[in-house]
Amino acid sequence: MALIPYADPQNAPKEVRELLEVLPDLHVFRMVGQAPTLFGPWLALGGAILATLELDPLLRELAILQVASTVGCEYERLQHAAIAAGVGATSDQVTLLATAREGRDQDAMHRGFTPCQRAVISFTDQVAGPGRASEEEVVALREHLSDRCIVELLLVIGHYFGIALLAETVRLDLDEPAQMAVVDLAAGTTSNGR
Repeated sequence: MALIPYADPQNAPKEVRELLEVLPDLHVFRMVGQAPTLFGPWLALGGAILATLELDPLLRELAILQVASTVGCEYERLQHAAIAAGVGATSDQVTLLATAREGRDQDAMHRGFTPCQRAVISFTDQVAGPGRASEEEVVALREHLSDRCIVELLLVIGHYFGIALLAETVRLDLDEPAQMAVVDLAAGTTSNGR
């Protein structure tokens, strides 16, 4: 059970209630609903991350799974394993990223991911772990991604690192994976200009 109660849609402020009515019923949304002035802007950022980046959606999801692995966040891993599969990750890739980095089979990592994917995973692990990537990691990543995509990747890492810290700190109860519902909602919301 979560250490902080979830926002009750019936008693939440109008702006929170209206947002919760259109979102999938996930604990993370109801928890962030406890911060009504941040809820809408936080959703807008998350929606932009899921629907409008130049960064390839598969690379985005591999990075999010690596954040979940680095932080040890089962909530995030469970939700984004399903999304990763929805954007093209193989079950082997998802399984490898679910394994703590110390226990990962490096040969399987080499075979299971492209050089670009490995660079993103390594970069993400460094940013989410020690707090910053080395100069060498940044240079290596620039061989695969544009500067724009690298900055987008850093913002993805920061956003999902924050969600992982929230989930772990307040002990979010696990939800069944929403699959692609949140991504589809974000795509629809951004294409409608909301």
